[in-house]
Amino acid sequence: MKIIFDEITDLLEMKMVREGNFLKRKVLIIATILVGLLNSSTILAQDEGNLIDDQFNNTQLKLNTINIESNPNDLYVQARNYFEGSGFEVTWDEVERKVIAKKDSSEIVINIDQELAIINGFPIEQPIRMIDESLYIPIIEISLAQGLKVKYDDDRKNLQLTNLIDLFREFNWDTNLDEIKNRSKWLKELADLGYVVAYSDYKLLNFNTQVYYHFRENRLKEIAYRLNDKERSLERFSKIRYELEQKYGKPEYDEPRFINEKTFNSFIEATKDKNQNEVDEIFFEKLVDGDLSISAAWKTEEFTVHLLLSGSNKKDITNIDLSIRQNGFVFTGGK
Repeated sequence: MKIIFDEITDLLEMKMVREGNFLKRKVLIIATILVGLLNSSTILAQDEGNLIDDQFNNTQLKLNTINIESNPNDLYVQARNYFEGSGFEVTWDEVERKVIAKKDSSEIVINIDQELAIINGFPIEQPIRMIDESLYIPIIEISLAQGLKVKYDDDRKNLQLTNLIDLFREFNWDTNLDEIKNRSKWLKELADLGYVVAYSDYKLLNFNTQVYYHFRENRLKEIAYRLNDKERSLERFSKIRYELEQKYGKPEYDEPRFINEKTFNSFIEATKDKNQNEVDEIFFEKLVDGDLSISAAWKTEEFTVHLLLSGSNKKDITNIDLSIRQNGFVFTGGK
């Protein structure tokens, strides 16, 4: 492991010049990370040894973290310590100059020349950094892309990363309403009807979403997410669909659906003698206009998952809707 990151350091040393202004702004803090499994949490504390919650019986790992301009989204950690402490297997591709880190179903590829990290085939937005001759990675975006829940306490300057029960499911079925409300205080509340509570600013795979919790007799029965992003809707739909397939296998169905035969015939006529790029553009236009939607579904013994991408020309929006419903529950819009 050390040899791999020493080679990376040699490759990136010249990039230090470009980071001059950034290095003047950096704030160096020593963090304590609790590296846990399943129902445990990982916590970054501003002061060395300051554990926010020491109820978890985990291995403690000292990491150097750097916060850019006090922005929690720009919190970086040393790649070497993060991968070693989190149990990743790391290899170095000398020809393409890439770091490849694997753990369970997660694969993180760091492209040195492009200063880019790719998680499970999808690039993250923030660049990797070379700081004081060490390789640093953006911990929040890396964690969100792996399906961890991220909570930042601005008052205490602490970051908490929690492993979820499921990549798309934070709570067990039958969790009571009060517990979910208590653990969602840091989110912006949209509605509280007693049988439904809704919040915005929820992070799902690093996407800002609205989340809806549906209850029956005060017990959780369904979780639903909605993303609004017209320009990147297909890309984000593909990302969510990929992660669902990694988790649950191939869907029971996965297909585009036109609202009626007329819109289907219109699409066929419009795409005659068109190349693939032109067909894709017409397909997206039909999707945005609401003439068709793309849906997929997975079913387990315990629950059913539905994923839908749809548009509306009247509202000029494109929605991604994901619902996870306990089998046997039917949401009727009331208690």
